[in-house]
Amino acid sequence: MNPHKNERFWAYAFLSPVLILFGLFLLLPVLLAVLFAFKDITVLRFQGAGDFLRFLFSDYVGWRNFSDALDNPVFYTALKNTFLYTAVMVPLSVSISLVLATLASRLGRRLQRVFVSAYYLPGIFSAVVLAMVWRWLMEPDKGLLNLALNLVGVDGPNWLGNPHLAIWSIVLVGAMYAPGFGVLLYTAAIGRIPIEMEEAVRMDGANSLQRWIHIVLPVLKPTTLYLVVMNTIWSFQVFTSIYIMTRGGPGDSTMTLVYHIYDLAFEQAGRKGEAAAVALILVAMMALVTALQFRVMRSSTEY
Repeated sequence: MNPHKNERFWAYAFLSPVLILFGLFLLLPVLLAVLFAFKDITVLRFQGAGDFLRFLFSDYVGWRNFSDALDNPVFYTALKNTFLYTAVMVPLSVSISLVLATLASRLGRRLQRVFVSAYYLPGIFSAVVLAMVWRWLMEPDKGLLNLALNLVGVDGPNWLGNPHLAIWSIVLVGAMYAPGFGVLLYTAAIGRIPIEMEEAVRMDGANSLQRWIHIVLPVLKPTTLYLVVMNTIWSFQVFTSIYIMTRGGPGDSTMTLVYHIYDLAFEQAGRKGEAAAVALILVAMMALVTALQFRVMRSSTEY
């Protein structure tokens, strides 16, 4: 037997479990979402293979689901809230990560590990658990935040019940949760900056701020681009904190596109086609925004 064919066989054999799982739990749902967006699906669930086959050969409805999605005023509220959350969260998360990583880089190795680990640990915990803790912290009567404000003579607001404040409360939760991954990447990137570069700039008389602007920031461009793109994708997909803390309310003040998709697909029977259409619109917007970010930020960055 040809040794190269033998190696190829074992390579595919070891890869096959992962490929099967990828196909079943990622590729297949994506294909079904595309199918749902152009079909009329009015049943809550498929009861058997016969129902699924009848659905596959059912009438094609064209762009009707997209038209229904765009005619729904909740879609535009969700779109506005999603862009608002993303526009605030991405620069906030990246900026906090950069500042914390810069401070951590000035510490010794052991303290640096402790510092970075402390900020990275929240990312290990379940997002559901963290959202439940924050919901308790923001309780209007017995929440820790309002109790602390009462101690200094300030009446605490209804963090999650006020339609003008609820979305900013979700942003606050995201800001506390998000920087850990960025701190880890930025700290590692700063640690790879050659000492000779900083020494050369120092000999030219540059102060710490000038060295940070002219040496550190340009070197961190690839890391910054990666974090901006990833934080944008994560922000567009915000769901867990909203599901646990507000369920899109009060009113629709914290309704985002992903929660709107969930609401259409699982809370409102018979609107799965519209939910699939909104999901495809979201994917298209994410792809467009990501492409624009690469075009604007890549400049002299090489990969």
